[in-house]
Amino acid sequence: MHTHSSLANAQEGDPLDQLLNALVADQVWRTEDKARSEGQSESEIRLTLLQESWRLVVLMLRDRYDSLWPDTDMFETVLQVLLQCEAQETQLLCREFIGAGWLNAEYQITGAGLWIAGLAREG
Repeated sequence: MHTHSSLANAQEGDPLDQLLNALVADQVWRTEDKARSEGQSESEIRLTLLQESWRLVVLMLRDRYDSLWPDTDMFETVLQVLLQCEAQETQLLCREFIGAGWLNAEYQITGAGLWIAGLAREG
């Protein structure tokens, strides 16, 4: 999630940021388009986008921190830096992830969070 100001900064700055922003925007558009063509409701589309956001966040955290999950007191800060977004956006996203049951109140990943991220072990 980027704010308008962070998008403007990315557009003026780093070509890699520009490319990543374009790829994310394209993926969101494709996901929404596919979901609409499959007849999903707006709430189903929103959930699909939230699930994809969750998977991306988990992969980014695992890649950046060698599979170590950030401490509770640092989670929002780590996520804010990782996603290059404002504190309010990070808090909102965390509330969404907690509401979905993928994070607990201490910002630790839950079994459901592992499952949605594709990291749950079967058996």
